[in-house]
Amino acid sequence: GLVLAGIGIAWLILDQGSSRDTGAHATVGSSSEFGDGSVSFQPASGWTLLQGGTLSACITTGPFTSTDIRQTRELLAYELLGCRATAAALLPVDVLVTAWAYDPYAWAKPNVNFPAATIPPTLDPSSCGVAAFEGQPPSTTECHVWVEANDRLLQITVWFGTESPSSALLATAQEGLDTLVVSEPASLGNDIAFEPAEGWHDQAVTPTSGNPAWALPVAWTSNIPLPIYSGAYLPAGPSNDDIANLPQDGVIVSVSQYIPTDSPSSTDQGSVDDAVPLQLSDARLLHGGWEGLSVGDVSQLYMRVVVDGRPVVVQAFFHTTDPTADLIKQAQIALNRLVIVPAS
Repeated sequence: GLVLAGIGIAWLILDQGSSRDTGAHATVGSSSEFGDGSVSFQPASGWTLLQGGTLSACITTGPFTSTDIRQTRELLAYELLGCRATAAALLPVDVLVTAWAYDPYAWAKPNVNFPAATIPPTLDPSSCGVAAFEGQPPSTTECHVWVEANDRLLQITVWFGTESPSSALLATAQEGLDTLVVSEPASLGNDIAFEPAEGWHDQAVTPTSGNPAWALPVAWTSNIPLPIYSGAYLPAGPSNDDIANLPQDGVIVSVSQYIPTDSPSSTDQGSVDDAVPLQLSDARLLHGGWEGLSVGDVSQLYMRVVVDGRPVVVQAFFHTTDPTADLIKQAQIALNRLVIVPAS
């Protein structure tokens, strides 16, 4: 499984004035700019920073509680730092700002709950409430700044240690928000890939030799080890032998781009616009083998969709003609880890 850099380390920064490099870059074969997937705050005078791994961070004008500092040392991968103990202990003159994203790799789109915004975001006092939110500590004001920015879904919360923050405190909170640093999503090394997960074996390639028609990204994941793709055959992906040798409880999920994004038929009939996470409930179940396959007791869930401008084929392979609900559930769990970089 993936362990994010920085997990278990608390960064306490007091009154320093350095800059933070998000490491943004573009990968070969993609027009998208990548970062390191991090969420943090620039060090600023009068503020203390507590970093919770890669995906979350808090800043406050007061002290952090020992509970929240200890939590940073115990966070597991993908766990988030909320600093709620510090929120409950705020003095009336103090402000706390927390920020996190749920995923370092996913490319997000704005929606009704996370409207499009820019960094730094703006605090809207109308989002603030007293005793208005579940678990809100007494004698505090809690404000929500939930936005999509830099292709990330961000949940930002501002806390005041008083039920009636003054205009000066509101301005202080905005100063804290102004130090927010949000990287673009991190790269998995291919325009189609699966996020790492324990118990799964992932491969992702974009062939660079052979027929240019096959120089398109493909990724596949399986719950058993498979031979590493050698490049000896095209198109890339799981081989017929990989599928034929699946055990009864084996699953392979493959996602491949089948035509270039600039092709006139990139949104051809049979492909529908969709978004991750894709749902296998939308797929067709196809039975039996095909040319080159040595066995016939196989099946696949198949669908063809366009995701962020990329026309892709999704296939979930099983060594049975009647996959059980549990097998399909395992395939869906795998598909939930799919990351597709927007075509433009």
